[in-house]
Amino acid sequence: MHPFKTIVCLCLVVGLVFAVSGLVAVAQPKQTAKKKTSKTAFRPVQSIHDMMEGQRKLWIEIKEGIVDKQWNEAGKSAWILAEVANVNQYQHKSPEYKDLARKMSADCVKLAKLLKKKDESGAKKMVKKVGETCSACHEQFK
Repeated sequence: MHPFKTIVCLCLVVGLVFAVSGLVAVAQPKQTAKKKTSKTAFRPVQSIHDMMEGQRKLWIEIKEGIVDKQWNEAGKSAWILAEVANVNQYQHKSPEYKDLARKMSADCVKLAKLLKKKDESGAKKMVKKVGETCSACHEQFK
């Protein structure tokens, strides 16, 4: 084979190798940056006593809102109470405490939805259910 043809063939082979490697590189999924995770555990910013005082205030607003048919305001308080109860699970290490806080949060979400529909009867039943959860927790942990 002529030296010129050999060089041309070699160049074509090298060019083909580069082209194929470029296509393979482009076809690879992009690496996403690893998310940094916080090494600090979540902690409420309020003491359990202060949080309970806040819950009591929201509880009163909800009950008064139902009586006065202030559905929107009662609903806002129910949503906030649901979130406060959600945070409250981090106030104690006991699994039973955490379960009661989660139950209260879930029931407050249901209550907020009932208030949005202006379902007075359903809201009153849910208020009773949430109150029973509060009492059960206070009996066990207060």
